[in-house]
Amino acid sequence: MTLTPRERQVLLLLAGGAGNASIAYRLGVVERTTKKHVTSILEKLRVSSRLGAALVAHQHHRELCGQAAGAVPVPGGTPAPRSTTSK
Repeated sequence: MTLTPRERQVLLLLAGGAGNASIAYRLGVVERTTKKHVTSILEKLRVSSRLGAALVAHQHHRELCGQAAGAVPVPGGTPAPRSTTSK
């Protein structure tokens, strides 16, 4: 699967149950842009529904989180900080 960093962000939010309006708000874009991202994600993942995309996201969660531009957006547009501590 070759998703853009923004598509990975959208996919993670979608997998968490967020709707298009909520995703648009969190990313600071209009809902139409979010719909285009979702359509592109469904095509690239070769799935026919948001549920199918969410299942793929669940299966590949670790890879998606590591590639989603460093952080997943949270309400208010402030990215969650990356942990710098090692275990």
